[in-house]
Amino acid sequence: MIKKIFGFILLACIILVMILSVKEAVLNNPEGILKRLPKQEGNIFTKGKELVFLVKYMGIIPVGKAKIIVGGLTNYNGRDVYRLVVEAETQGFVSIFYKARARIESYMDKNKLHSLRYTENIILPDKGTETKEIIYDQDNLIMIRKDFKRKILPNTQDPLSAIFYLRTQDFNIGESFIINTITKEEIYELKANVFKKEGDIWMLKITVARKNKSSYHGGNFSVWITDDAMRLPLLIKGWTQVGLITMRLVNIK
Repeated sequence: MIKKIFGFILLACIILVMILSVKEAVLNNPEGILKRLPKQEGNIFTKGKELVFLVKYMGIIPVGKAKIIVGGLTNYNGRDVYRLVVEAETQGFVSIFYKARARIESYMDKNKLHSLRYTENIILPDKGTETKEIIYDQDNLIMIRKDFKRKILPNTQDPLSAIFYLRTQDFNIGESFIINTITKEEIYELKANVFKKEGDIWMLKITVARKNKSSYHGGNFSVWITDDAMRLPLLIKGWTQVGLITMRLVNIK
């Protein structure tokens, strides 16, 4: 009797996963995502735009929401910079057991489109607030984090500015872009290959790995981006060290 009950529960779980997987496959169709979004005017750096993403684990389990916000132009050390912000928090079932929030901010040079300053504030239930600030001295090619310094490559990006930089590029099928990024001690290489175009949507294959290749730490991602002035990242699917993570654009404010 107990075996039959467990067998029934297992079968029900398998059916539920199958149903959720089919549902997510429909929702994650890039053309469908674009149709469900409100019509927008502007460009990548239009002040005040908020891109709202739903984050899921293994494609079906809601784990959080994230917002990418364009704060507009400001002045940093005598330079005009775009202030870019990400706000994220755990949601759904995960938040019952582990509530975490994060705010990331990037200052991206308006003219040269590279990072000058990057800050991270992560609030964890068991550790409090963790704060990190990195200065990118692009003139002298030095990264500064507290008392730590190291040489960087020209036009090094932080993780947030790298996304915006990639969105500014002109895409052609078969073309590749290499972006160097660093937030700790190691330089990572983000390689984006323009894989194909369907209608008005580009698909890119992206790999992220340590520059020195001594060990693999990174991920493989597929990204769908609109071919218009907004260059909206509609969908991001990434295999990371913890499994499959998907980010679907669900709203624009």
